[in-house]
Amino acid sequence: MGNSSIRYLLTAWLICCILTGCERKQQYYVSAGANHTYYKITYQFTEPIDAEIGEAFRSYYHSINPFDSLSIISAVNNNKNMTVDSIFINAFLIAEDISEQTGGAFDITCAPLLNLWGFGFSKMDSVTPQLVDSLRAFVGYDKVSLQGNTIIKKTLV
Repeated sequence: MGNSSIRYLLTAWLICCILTGCERKQQYYVSAGANHTYYKITYQFTEPIDAEIGEAFRSYYHSINPFDSLSIISAVNNNKNMTVDSIFINAFLIAEDISEQTGGAFDITCAPLLNLWGFGFSKMDSVTPQLVDSLRAFVGYDKVSLQGNTIIKKTLV
C-alpha cells in the first residue's frame, strides 16, 4: 500500500467519523433572573440544557445570596453553625484574597456598618461615632476564617 492509498483511507475514515460521530449543534437561549439580577445566556449545544443552567443558578443563590433568608451566607451571617459548600468556599477564598491585597479596603464583614447608615446613606444624620465604634468590634476581614468547610468567627473579648 502506497502513501497515497494510506492518505485516502485516513481521509475517508476521518470523513466518516465526522459525519456519523457528531450531532449537529444548535443555538439555544435561556434568560431568567431574581433579586434584580437578570441574565441571558446564548449557547450552542446538541440539546437544550436550560434545566441544568437553572439548577446551577439556584445552587449559587442558595449558597451566596444574602437576600435569601435560607441561604448558606444568611446562616453564617446569623451565627448559625453551618457547613459551607464549594460555591461558598470559592467565593470566600477570593474575597479573602482581595481583602488581603487591598489591606482591608475590600471587607466582606462591613455589613453592620453599611446597615447602620442604610442603603444610600439615608440614615446619615442618626449615625454617631459611638455607634460606629460599637460596630467596629464585629467588622474586619481578619475576624473570619475558613477551617475545612466551616466559617470560624473570632470571638470578642
